[in-house]
Amino acid sequence: MPRKDFQRIRSNAGELVKRGEAIVEVGVPPGTAAEYVEEVRKELKKFGDALTKFNEHASAGTDDQLKASFASVHDSFEMLAAMLPRKK
Repeated sequence: MPRKDFQRIRSNAGELVKRGEAIVEVGVPPGTAAEYVEEVRKELKKFGDALTKFNEHASAGTDDQLKASFASVHDSFEMLAAMLPRKK
């Protein structure tokens, strides 16, 4: 995002959404501690909702909308990554 290359983001949006939806489809990863399952489910829902909004903005939104929805997808993805079970 530092270059604000919105055209490039728009042209690659389909692939990002496709890969993001695959993450949502997998659901809660095996090995997730029982006390975190519901929290991961909620974050997966937020991630899916963010992907939907990003997809809308990539095809018909303003650059500001695209920037905000891209940031939302990124932030939600980072939250999910932080929740992944760690191998010992």
